[in-house]
Amino acid sequence: MNTERALIGEGVASTFYIILTQGPLFTAMAIFFGLDAVLIGITASFPLAFQLVQVFNPWLLARVRSRKRLLFAANSGRFLWIILIVAAIRGTHTPALFLVVFAITQMTNAIAGNTWMSLVRDVVPAERQGSFVARRNGFIAVITVVLVMFLSWVIDVVPEPANWVIVIVVSFAGTVLALAFLRPIEEPEYRDSGVAGRWATILSDRNFMRLCWSFFLWNAVILISGPFFAYHQITNLGLPMTIIGMGTIATALLSILFFRLWAKISDRMGTKTILIAGILLSTLTPMQWLFMTERFWPYSIVIDSIMASFTWSALNIAFIALPLEVSRNSSPGYFALFFAFGGIGGLIGSVIGGFASSWLNQFTIVVGGETFYGLQFLFVFVGLLRFSTVFLFRRIETVRYVPPHTMVVNVLSLISRRSPLRPFESLRLDFRPRERRRYPRGTRADRRK
Repeated sequence: MNTERALIGEGVASTFYIILTQGPLFTAMAIFFGLDAVLIGITASFPLAFQLVQVFNPWLLARVRSRKRLLFAANSGRFLWIILIVAAIRGTHTPALFLVVFAITQMTNAIAGNTWMSLVRDVVPAERQGSFVARRNGFIAVITVVLVMFLSWVIDVVPEPANWVIVIVVSFAGTVLALAFLRPIEEPEYRDSGVAGRWATILSDRNFMRLCWSFFLWNAVILISGPFFAYHQITNLGLPMTIIGMGTIATALLSILFFRLWAKISDRMGTKTILIAGILLSTLTPMQWLFMTERFWPYSIVIDSIMASFTWSALNIAFIALPLEVSRNSSPGYFALFFAFGGIGGLIGSVIGGFASSWLNQFTIVVGGETFYGLQFLFVFVGLLRFSTVFLFRRIETVRYVPPHTMVVNVLSLISRRSPLRPFESLRLDFRPRERRRYPRGTRADRRK
């Protein structure tokens, strides 16, 4: 097994644990451990907020001298969830215990994520990074379908607390597989250039800092409402986990198809292109949750699965591939700073969203016999906020970028088997001036050739 396949296998196996830290399964588990809306909002930000720990990764790698060993140690931290198994069996499952265990394991997971990014930056050639991420995400989508289907059934059918014990044990099985996939990875030699010099270089990289601030705002906006979509379905609509899980499964299945489409677009037109397109599409997704009501939820779940899979398959590729493209080298400091900014933004957004959702959910409006909750209007507002982040991401300089409207015409041309747009056609469609310099100053100048 080569290194790229091993890295994909590690990511797929890690999904056993990752799906418990986000989405409907996380919300249901948080409710089981007694968390209210405010605490759910704050806790849901932990995967992002604890990205701050990544700033210590260069220091750790300078001492460990091996990204492979550090990744093994960080992934092993997930076994700390055995404390939650014991607490569930003994009936002492309290919010405080859940918060502490979840916080510690998210710290180690942040270290693993940063180390993985640094390793991929050295192992996977730049021209294949978008395809690599898409391939990895496609396999993850497949295993997500199986896991969500099985775990949702377990949560609904098996009585508490045995259902949650099974769910956590399944995540342990995935962690064991993830550690096994690390063995065949051939790690390039890690060279430490000095922490002080590295941070000075990164902080002076104005283009990369634009990316960090944009990611900060994006995560703040996303976490205002992120944890509460499933909360609305469980608490307000009373939907069983099996039904909610089916929506997640549909999203994952459709994502498999859309990952391939977005990967091709990314390789041909640039990562920034699919990022901007994904953000524009993401503004519509939360707005349709206004129709997630007792009468219309079956239709809304179908629409949401289609829209979310198409949108997030693009964003999930872009937010991994873009920092790989914009960073000047494989220093873990770049990715540490990127995700640290995102973590701070996510924490701020989750605190705002936690209090806002707790307050808004007290209010209901009845129109034509249909009950609308205040939380649903928060979703609509967040959709508008997502659109505002486009203007920040557009300022980031990348090697390749095609404006969304030009991308759409090119894709339609390919679908209709017509030749892609020629340069003069593109100019005719784009009335606003393009970026004058397509290549970041001082980065990859040799690509001009």
